[in-house]
Amino acid sequence: MVIVTRSEAKKQSLLKYFTGKPCSANHVAERRTVNGVCDECFRLSKRNSYQKTRQHHVEYMRNYYKQNKERLSQYNQQYYADHSVDLRNKQRLRYQQLMDWYKKYNKEYYQSHLEYFTRHNASYYANNLDYFVSYWCKNASQYNYNTAKRRAVIKQAIPKWAEFDEIQLMYDTCKIISDETQIKHNVDHVIPLQHPLVCGLHCLANLQILSETDNKRKSNKIEVS
Repeated sequence: MVIVTRSEAKKQSLLKYFTGKPCSANHVAERRTVNGVCDECFRLSKRNSYQKTRQHHVEYMRNYYKQNKERLSQYNQQYYADHSVDLRNKQRLRYQQLMDWYKKYNKEYYQSHLEYFTRHNASYYANNLDYFVSYWCKNASQYNYNTAKRRAVIKQAIPKWAEFDEIQLMYDTCKIISDETQIKHNVDHVIPLQHPLVCGLHCLANLQILSETDNKRKSNKIEVS
């Protein structure tokens, strides 16, 4: 970075200049020509000032929105309509640049709010049953394929010595627990039947009863020591 004094910056009508020397706070950064304050000091000052008055700003913006809700809503709708293509392109580009972060954030958010999503999805399904029935009818072949594939995986994972009666008893017990607690439970494979590292068996030792919430949280994961 080119070394420039403040007097030279004023002569050249520069907004900022760089001396290469630390300021009183030991920051080596560009300085503002108008007052000689370094950028880092200015940034920290603004942040500290905002922190001190943050609650005031929050209350002000909340009240402002309430008082101008309709006008702001109309403005935002019109702005989006006028710039929809540009906004979508920016959103798409931002998502592509931060795709890994978004995936991680969304996964963690879903896991931490799993009980809410479980209740919400169940309620949404119950209130839109006609839609889901219609959707299933239109995509029945795909559903049948997925079901057949799942059955084939289980069939291949059943050893000859599997305890069929005990396994059936576990499924019956799972249903009883669901009925008595009014909380849906699932029979889960401790070691998943399909996993990149190891595939489990469909046998009594590899089965456990979990609430649907815990089962979704576990998903297709296993603990690897």
